Amino acid sequence: MHARANYLKLGSQKGALIIAAPRRDLRLLRVAARPEKLMLRKPSGMLRLKALLSRPAAAGALRWHGGHHVVGSFSARETGQHDEWDRRDWRQRAFTVGIGGPVGSGKTALVLQLCRKLREHHSIGVVTNDIFTREDCEFLTRQRALEPERIRAVETGGCPHAAIREDVSSNLAACEELTTSLSPPPEILLCESGGDNLAANFSNELADYTVYVIDVAGGDKVPRKGGPGVTQSDLLVINKVDLAEAVGADLGVMASDAERMRGDGPTVLAAIKHGKMLDEIADHILDAAHRASHRGTGGYAHAH
Repeated sequence: MHARANYLKLGSQKGALIIAAPRRDLRLLRVAARPEKLMLRKPSGMLRLKALLSRPAAAGALRWHGGHHVVGSFSARETGQHDEWDRRDWRQRAFTVGIGGPVGSGKTALVLQLCRKLREHHSIGVVTNDIFTREDCEFLTRQRALEPERIRAVETGGCPHAAIREDVSSNLAACEELTTSLSPPPEILLCESGGDNLAANFSNELADYTVYVIDVAGGDKVPRKGGPGVTQSDLLVINKVDLAEAVGADLGVMASDAERMRGDGPTVLAAIKHGKMLDEIADHILDAAHRASHRGTGGYAHAH
């Protein structure tokens, strides 16, 4: 259903209410709907208002969720934030690391390497996303990344970004089930998105910390193209640096463009398959998980 240029879309989707009204009446909708969050975006010059009603409402809460045309700012990111962690009950869902990026950038390879590195001293769980198959889940199981019961697959059936941002219910259910069913319960969950474009980034309803993976084979122009994945992930990984010369990518250009686009946001140039810079990536994740565990309720820091 298409809305006219000056109106908001009306409809419902997976427990969310899409409310239609003129732009000038946004203030009235905020009072009437009293949603926990209002999500705005501007596709084709229109505004779309999405009121999430799945949890108790917080009156007047208004949040800009970016759009496919928005470059974004690292300082305005939603994940990796103490105020979000303060509201979390880690006993319901463990610290969740969202790992996103384009098809073939090395997301599954990163998940495999992180499992191998962290599993000896930390309790880990994994949720993979594929559109029509369980391919990544089956790959990780064959590679014995973790015990099979610690790996879950979500078949999104559509655009991968929808399952990590617009409707995260399937991923939330998988993460929560892993947290409450495993013994010992996971300290960290790795949630791998299906391959998507530079606009795809995790909602903070699902991810507490985000890693976005791009690779040199996409060209050294990718970091400066921006998008929420590049600019607002908590950690940007530029992967396959060992192939830079073969594909004609300038790592210096990629590093400087990433710094310009991300400001204070950390970037790691890595060759994940070969373990290059894996320790640094793991350290970023562990540091965030440790800081988060001192906040909220039921974190492992409180149990020791």
